[in-house]
Amino acid sequence: MQEFRNSSTTAAAVLRKIKKPIIEKKRRDRINHSLDGLKWILLENSRKMNSPISRLDKADILVMTVDYIHQLHKQVNTSTMERDDTIAREYKSGYEECTRETIRYINSTNGRKHNINSSLVIHLSSCVNQINSDIYT
Repeated sequence: MQEFRNSSTTAAAVLRKIKKPIIEKKRRDRINHSLDGLKWILLENSRKMNSPISRLDKADILVMTVDYIHQLHKQVNTSTMERDDTIAREYKSGYEECTRETIRYINSTNGRKHNINSSLVIHLSSCVNQINSDIYT
């Protein structure tokens, strides 16, 4: 029984020794394929920027890729902030328009329930002021 165990352990060790270089080669091939893809993306970007790139080694490709991703990330953040600012301004404008229409309607009721009307006008004005301070702070 012990001999069988030793022979199977030995066979497994031999099999690992045989497979290890094959697995390592496949891993290197995947890495190199990915680096080629990154290099292609960087070359396309450099053509758009009219800045030709000379020979790139693996470290250069990785550094340039990180820089490129940082640049893209900044562009996305900038456009998101601009879009958010536009949405906030449109919301504020719509809210102010709605408040003006409501106040106009309240004033057209000729003073019925004057306390409620004036309380509502004060409340709406307060809400508009709050929106203004939230947007610009």
